[in-house]
Amino acid sequence: MSGIIGGAGSKSGFIGESFGRTIVPSFHAVGNSFTANGGDVEYSNVLFNQGGHYDGTKNFTAPVTGVYSISWSLKGTSSGISVYSRVKIDGTSTGPGLEFLNDITSAHTHMSFIHRLLAGQVIKIGSGSNVLCDGSDSFSVCLLG
Repeated sequence: MSGIIGGAGSKSGFIGESFGRTIVPSFHAVGNSFTANGGDVEYSNVLFNQGGHYDGTKNFTAPVTGVYSISWSLKGTSSGISVYSRVKIDGTSTGPGLEFLNDITSAHTHMSFIHRLLAGQVIKIGSGSNVLCDGSDSFSVCLLG
């Protein structure tokens, strides 16, 4: 067993159990015509939230220490502008930045990476500059192990 909390009698290494299957902490949310210019990006339409660790707008709190897959997408508010965002962990910008020159108004761009999080750390997409998130843009986090 990895030391991560399991269900009664479980040696799965993950949190909880549902119908004999492991519940992996994860969520997937999409935008709702949210605009950010210098602030945190909001993804308020939650499609699923296994374990309830996403607050429904911006923040995912890591329930256990482990390696997580982190991905997000967004687009620019208009054409001809520079668009930027970056992951924040506990308020500090971390990982790769998503930056591009928006040459058309419908240019959705995606970024993903893996990162080790400590239990209790809060992750969000921040530093949004000229960002628009609609129903085609998403934010997701999933514990890999």
